[in-house]
Amino acid sequence: MAEKIKVKCMGELPAETWEDLCDEENNCLVTFYTLEHAREEKKEAQTGITKAEDGVYDIIVDTPVITREIVEESLEKLSQITGRQFLLME
Repeated sequence: MAEKIKVKCMGELPAETWEDLCDEENNCLVTFYTLEHAREEKKEAQTGITKAEDGVYDIIVDTPVITREIVEESLEKLSQITGRQFLLME
């Protein structure tokens, strides 16, 4: 059985540029970016899931806003990659 990790948004959804997801101890585990915002910082940014040097997963999505539905779908993909089940709390 996969380890279950509960995460919560540190801001509000929908988000227009980026959003951090933290565990119950407020450790940042995932950061979502819109593609437009990611390219402002790094021109060659592409959509997808990567793990940064600090251990935080960066998820870049090609949408104008980051919605709860997008977060939940992306967390399912992240769970498949990591073997750990990420659950978005209310």
